[in-house]
Amino acid sequence: MAIKKNPIWDTVDASHAHISTISTFSFTNADFPLNIYECAKTEQTKDYTIHRAQPPFYIIEYILSGSGTITFDNKTHHTKAGDMWLIHKNMDEYSYRSNPKDFWQKIYIHLDGILLSNLISAYNLKDMILFSDLNQKDLFLKLYEVTISGKEPFEILYEISIYLHKILQSCYILTNSSNISVTPYSIRRALQKGVYDREFEIKTLAKNMVISETHLINVFKKEYNVTPY
Repeated sequence: MAIKKNPIWDTVDASHAHISTISTFSFTNADFPLNIYECAKTEQTKDYTIHRAQPPFYIIEYILSGSGTITFDNKTHHTKAGDMWLIHKNMDEYSYRSNPKDFWQKIYIHLDGILLSNLISAYNLKDMILFSDLNQKDLFLKLYEVTISGKEPFEILYEISIYLHKILQSCYILTNSSNISVTPYSIRRALQKGVYDREFEIKTLAKNMVISETHLINVFKKEYNVTPY
């Protein structure tokens, strides 16, 4: 199956942003339960504001660097590197703007399909839009690299579905970290057990404890006045 241009939402104003690479696809539901329309890494070069409404698919954007704002439900939120937003299919009006003194570099992906909608439902993310301090740069860079890899379409979809699952799982962990009981002592015990493991990492410990890395560090530092690193 050849990769071809998708006419949906496939226009970019080059005067607003420098687009390093755009990968566009056209798949049908019969091919795979995940459809990808477009994925790109962008670097803004001018001050601008984007206004959109009721997109015909889901939009996920991750900030690699820079800062700005996103507005939805009549509220404006400040965003920075490490943040992600999930624009839901047919969502009401929203807008976003890059900081003219600290332009964004982002990765975005337009996608749809029963796999995505089921993951969003399973992780209870239907009402969630902005995920501050998600800090999953490596996952998004790997996802982006897959889209420009030149692999067969089905293989691209398969690999992206895995990364997408990990990303949405991270969103779930982040939004539920405050509801999970983790004590400074339990973190210290886990650190003591892993101190002699050469492959031991704080982010792995956070995943095992089903909390975000940021929450783990804050809990530990509040009690011991040092970070667990």
